Amino acid sequence: MESTVGDLLDFLKSQREETGSSAASNLATAVKKVFETVEGTKWRSVAVDLVDPDDYSRQFVEKSRLQKRTKDQYRSRFKKALALFREQDPEPIASRGVATRGAPAEARRAPTQEYHIPLLESQATATLKLPVDLRVSDAIRLGNFIKALAVDAPSEVDRLVGRASAT
Repeated sequence: MESTVGDLLDFLKSQREETGSSAASNLATAVKKVFETVEGTKWRSVAVDLVDPDDYSRQFVEKSRLQKRTKDQYRSRFKKALALFREQDPEPIASRGVATRGAPAEARRAPTQEYHIPLLESQATATLKLPVDLRVSDAIRLGNFIKALAVDAPSEVDRLVGRASAT
């Protein structure tokens, strides 16, 4: 199983938590911006293992409307994030499962179950891959994370994806 952009972002989040540095947040912002620009709405599921950093950087520079200096910073941070992610372990993260620091190998390979949840308003389907032994505390944390992603007003969505508001 290949690692996705979501796995890369999880890795950067863990780096930020371990080091307390904002550098990992800056890398994550660059990763999001480059993949959003190049891939559009399905950027989170892109297989990171197959990404050519130079090709993605070139496409980002061509498609982005940001200033040159900002593009250069994002491009540099994007390449650094991919390099760090690929160096951290030769085995793709997705094949190891989600692990906490210091967890034994058996915990990292916990069996998972995939759930497909139809979303009412957008008519899209959310896919969740969760451990079969999901703990209540993790379910609550996951629920809170999903709530943080939710937006109510179309103008808020436009602001988040960088589009001009219709009003």
